[in-house]
Parts: sequence; C-alpha cells; structure tokens
Amino acid sequence: MLPFLSSIVLLSNLNVVVIDPGHGGRQPGAVAADGTQEKGIALAVSLRLARYLKAKTKARVLLTRRNDRTLSLQQRAEMANRLQADVFVSIHANASTRVGARGVETYFLSSRATDRRARLLAARENFELIESKDEKQTDDVIQTILTDADKGAMLEASSRLAHLVQHQLIDRVGGEDRSVRQAPFAVLVRAGSAAILVELGFVSNPSELKQLLDPKHQDALAEAIADAIVAYGAGKSSKAR
Repeated sequence: MLPFLSSIVLLSNLNVVVIDPGHGGRQPGAVAADGTQEKGIALAVSLRLARYLKAKTKARVLLTRRNDRTLSLQQRAEMANRLQADVFVSIHANASTRVGARGVETYFLSSRATDRRARLLAARENFELIESKDEKQTDDVIQTILTDADKGAMLEASSRLAHLVQHQLIDRVGGEDRSVRQAPFAVLVRAGSAAILVELGFVSNPSELKQLLDPKHQDALAEAIADAIVAYGAGKSSKAR
C-alpha cells in the first residue's frame, strides 16, 4: 500500500468510477491454449478492483457487468457517459501469436495508434463494432469525439490516469513494462472524462496465464489500479482548489 494513501483518500475528488470487465457472454475475448477465456480474468480482477475502490474512496463505484453477460461496446461507454463518470477503466488480458510475448500495457484514446501493434490490438477489441458497421464508420465516430470541445481536457486526463496506472502496476506487481500507448478503442469513445483500457498480461504466455489466474496476483493487480485511481482523484482535487 502507498505510504501516503490515507491522506489521498481524504483528498480524493472522485464522484463516480465505472469499471468495465472486458468482453463477457458470447464474447470470450482472448482464449489461451488451455481454453481459459479473457472474459473470466477481466471480471475477477474488476470485482476485486471495485471492492478496493469502495474501501479507499467515497466514490460511487459501478461495473458495466457483474456476471457473464454480453454487452455491446456502445452500451459500455454509454453507461459511463450516462452516469457522468469521473473515471472509466476497461479491464482486459492480452494475447499474441508469439508465445513469449508478456507484460502490462495501458491505453488511452487516440484517432491514431502508437504503432502497428497498438493498431492491431484496437482492431481486435473493436471487432464487434467493425462487424456491425465498418472500419471507416468506426474511425469517423472516434474522430467526431476527438474533435469535441473537451478533446484537450479529456485526453490530458486520460493520459495522466494511464501513466499512474501503468506505473503502479509495474512498481507493485512487476513484469515487463510495455508502456502507455494510444489507440482508437471504441469502448473509450463515449466515456467523456478520464478513460483508459488496461491489458494486464498475456493469456497466450503460459507463465503469465498462471499468474493471471492466481487470486493473490489478481488482488495485487486490483489494488495497484485502485491506488492509481485514488492518486488521480487526489490530483484532480488539488487542481480544483
């Protein structure tokens, strides 16, 4: 636990935090060689994250799903928008055709991906939306949001939160630091305030999969993210004064 956490809790200026366990229901997400599905890991960590946030802040903490149900990307983001969330965090696990790929990475919204790998990951996560529309329409929707009057503030807040989360995860949990990155994730489009997507590790890597299924590791991941959100709220509060 951060040594200054108790003072941060008192300063935290977060009213609503929405946690989004990636995938669910008919959407398994990434699938490991042994059949383990991303959606179950995302939900397990998200439920733990909600408990930590409720203990550490006075914010209203909500999840887009609490069980194995199917939600569209639009439904997830619109929930955060409707609730006027201060923070929206989408929890995921990664996968790669390269078995040795490993590490943690945190994303925030951009019309342009940081690199080819970020672009491919966003395309995979946006698959449902691209199926129902087309890739150009998806890009048009994202571009509309990014040209909104709040573009600067939204991206600055999201970038700050993403860096806090990435730092806490690496500092507290360890693993390879795959850095903070940007990509056009459809689930982040309508979030409106600080919105990030966290890839906790690779289910395609046997050693990381074992960690991701370990309740103690899930707890550590959840508490690290919670402390980063609390620190973000403290910074938000100090700027408001």
